[in-house]
Amino acid sequence: MRANATVIGAFVLGAIVLLVAGILFFGSGTLLQKRIPIVSFFHGSVAGLQVGAPVTFRGVPVGEVKAIGIRIDPTTRALIIQVDMRVWPDKVAVYGPRTPDDKLIPTLVAQGVAAQLARQSFVTGLLNVDLDFRPGVPAFRFGGENGVAEVPTIQNEYDALTKKLEDVDIEGAIRSIQRTLGNLDAVLTTRS
Repeated sequence: MRANATVIGAFVLGAIVLLVAGILFFGSGTLLQKRIPIVSFFHGSVAGLQVGAPVTFRGVPVGEVKAIGIRIDPTTRALIIQVDMRVWPDKVAVYGPRTPDDKLIPTLVAQGVAAQLARQSFVTGLLNVDLDFRPGVPAFRFGGENGVAEVPTIQNEYDALTKKLEDVDIEGAIRSIQRTLGNLDAVLTTRS
């Protein structure tokens, strides 16, 4: 018994149509969305940030992390973390005259947009990159990627808290508490 070529052709064509429909449905159309490449450079640890992590603007997903890498200055051994991202321009609308896609990110950066690492979940420890207007906050700009819009970065709250804790003189604080308790003991002992 020979297989009918028309039946085989129809089966293959149907499978291809189902595959394309599945990609479009499960990909939420992101395969066909226009994307704007952007880059940010972080000084601190990015542990918990993964390729595919969301890029958000005040919690609204506007893109995704595409690559994470390290840049090292061989003379000083200083390193910086490079995070390459893609933003979907149809998720961000600027009121007024239409801003061309290639000018969208530089326009927002000029108005104070900066990137910051944020926790997606305290349970999993996963991070995302959150964009927001942060005028007046000192932001870091590396300025090393030609043709790709750079979004400056600011320190996340965890790194800022860690830095403050590093500056605390714990031994001095313990000595001060011990002196206070010793003085309190002496006062209570003399009154008894």
